[in-house]
Amino acid sequence: MSTKEQVLHILIERGQEPISGQKIADRLTLSRNSVWKAIESLREDGYVIEGVPQRGYLLKKRIQTIDPKLIKPYLPEEWGKLNVFYQPSVTSTNDIAKEYVINHPDQEALFLTIEQTAGRGRYGRSFYSQLQHGLYFTLAIHPTAQDPLIIPRYTLAVATALLEALREIVDEPKKLKVKWINDLFYNNRKISGILSELTTNLESFEINHVIIGIGINLAGIFSNQDGIKNVAGTIFGERLPKKFDYNQLMITFLNHFHKYHLKIDKSTFVPVYQEHLLGLNQIASYTKGEETHEVKILGINPDGHLIVEDSTGETSELTGPDVSFSSQQFIDKD
Repeated sequence: MSTKEQVLHILIERGQEPISGQKIADRLTLSRNSVWKAIESLREDGYVIEGVPQRGYLLKKRIQTIDPKLIKPYLPEEWGKLNVFYQPSVTSTNDIAKEYVINHPDQEALFLTIEQTAGRGRYGRSFYSQLQHGLYFTLAIHPTAQDPLIIPRYTLAVATALLEALREIVDEPKKLKVKWINDLFYNNRKISGILSELTTNLESFEINHVIIGIGINLAGIFSNQDGIKNVAGTIFGERLPKKFDYNQLMITFLNHFHKYHLKIDKSTFVPVYQEHLLGLNQIASYTKGEETHEVKILGINPDGHLIVEDSTGETSELTGPDVSFSSQQFIDKD
């Protein structure tokens, strides 16, 4: 961490208790002048830091925006070298991540933005990402398993971790659902999508990075563009709460995801994912190729395959990118 990050971390750690510049300097083995420069730089970034007479510095207000300095110190120790990048607007965080890992194959990174101008979903579809308040990010990480049959579990693990993180900030956690395999719903509207991709080492034929992109609709008003208004929703309605903390949401998500990442071969995400599965024990239709099928959704197995039952009572497993459940059929359904 930089000096500024270390000083900020100490101020956050102190909460409502001021700390003197000398104590900060002693703790970090720095000069008082270095601490003062860090404080001034943080103030320029927008942090409100008061000087309390005879007591020291007190962090009164954090900035309501994404700041890597507020994310990295609170990640699991194993992710201590995770590079965190933020830009207010980008083309696509997945595209930036893929370009990054080509030049930095040994590194892992997180890319965050509040606007994408060329976001993508499954099958190369455009992903609407210019809502007034959105959060879009991509993780580029080394998988903990090389088995090609295990790698698809990452999409479900990410969805599960995001469900757990969102449960802490929504008004009605029971209304959070996940549509197999990669869409999250809240109040019967789609509020998040996930796109997972891979990069491979052509010499060893090993999977080098799993690249996982996530888009979240936080607040705002949708237009009728691309017909999304009838399906899409937001977490907070039209306005973002003043106390919403982008950085805390990311910290919570990353810590939940990390536990699944370490044990991706064990599929420990299954119980939570299934608990929130949209359409569970209901009849729904899906398309595969040009054919449409009607089935009852029974759950998922450890591989993340969807278990369904047809009209004859026969059960089967659905998998693969060519299987698609339309979101429209789940709108306004309990």
